Amino acid sequence: DAAVPYATLARLLRPLTTTHAEAASPAVLQALAPLDARPAATMGAERGSPTLPPDGLRLALMEALRALWQRLGLRVVAVDDLHFADEASLELLQALIGDERLAGTAWLLARRPAEPVGASARVGALLDNLLDGRADAARLQRLRLQPLDEPGVAELLDSLELGLDAAAWAPRLVRHTGGNPLFVLETLKQLQRTDVAGGRLPASASVEAL
Repeated sequence: DAAVPYATLARLLRPLTTTHAEAASPAVLQALAPLDARPAATMGAERGSPTLPPDGLRLALMEALRALWQRLGLRVVAVDDLHFADEASLELLQALIGDERLAGTAWLLARRPAEPVGASARVGALLDNLLDGRADAARLQRLRLQPLDEPGVAELLDSLELGLDAAAWAPRLVRHTGGNPLFVLETLKQLQRTDVAGGRLPASASVEAL
């Protein structure tokens, strides 16, 4: 998303404006329309330094987003893959998270710790700004996810309802994947009957590429 202004925000809002369009006023939906059009119109354009909309449009977007948040009464908002976010989206997300009028919304921001310097720097600046000088800084918590242990992998297997003996498979999968949930899922996707019968667990091409 980094080369397309507001691409991340448009992706976040699309399910809201589609599923809950009746909860937003026509004026709000009209103000948010540029977010939906921008990524589609510019995705195929030559990648360079994107031109950000004028300040007036950014202000209108912020007001419309605030109105949508309040109208829907959003309690929790999760933003995944923040390391891929574009700068314009990060700017508006920071404004939304710091808006006292939206204090009833809790935010979950997820990112990979080891990503290219540019992405990490942008996201790092967002997090630093949220922590800097705020009286309620104690409410902001950084959580570093650890690999799943054997009980955690067994719980994951049970939740997938694949018919596997979770207690028997969990130790094997932890040894093979290190407890990384993505690696566990990719391994399970490639299982063959010979693997289920006790053969060697498959190596995932997508995991090897990572």
